[in-house]
Amino acid sequence: MRSDATWNGLTKEQQQTVEEWLFVEHAGYDKVRERLQTEWGVAMTLSSICKLRQRLELARVPDEMAGNQAIAASVAGSKADLAGLRSSAWTVIGGQLLRKAVANADTNELHNLGRLMAGTEEREIELKRLALARERYEFRAARAALKEMPRMARMTEEELAREEAQLQTFKERLFGRELAAEIED
Repeated sequence: MRSDATWNGLTKEQQQTVEEWLFVEHAGYDKVRERLQTEWGVAMTLSSICKLRQRLELARVPDEMAGNQAIAASVAGSKADLAGLRSSAWTVIGGQLLRKAVANADTNELHNLGRLMAGTEEREIELKRLALARERYEFRAARAALKEMPRMARMTEEELAREEAQLQTFKERLFGRELAAEIED
């Protein structure tokens, strides 16, 4: 902001009052301009008030983020049911969307809330789709393993027969055929 900006000519109390008009009362730019003129004799253009609000909003972001982080930390540290909290949050957002639609609110805000809800729904559907695909994969793998069970049993039988034949060969080499046959009986 330039050093000769009208904002810099206001006292700290006046600056706080203007912030309250913009962020607490949500007064429109015309209303703020009118109040600046009537209450303090200060003239500001609508574009200057718009730019001022944007700067003030940017300046508020770190404080809001710190507050959000503190809230997130306290929720994470609690034994709250996150699924229930998520469901409650979506109920609140859905209520906001409905209220704004009924009140003929700003279409950009309606659009953003609608996109937010639709995007979340799409993600939930995709997660369910992935869970179903995993279930199908596990089912197919289990079915394939069951199909191969008889072959595995035969392999085990063949391995046992092979080991017995090797043991018999060792006995014959060590003791000769006749003694090996007597040991078997």
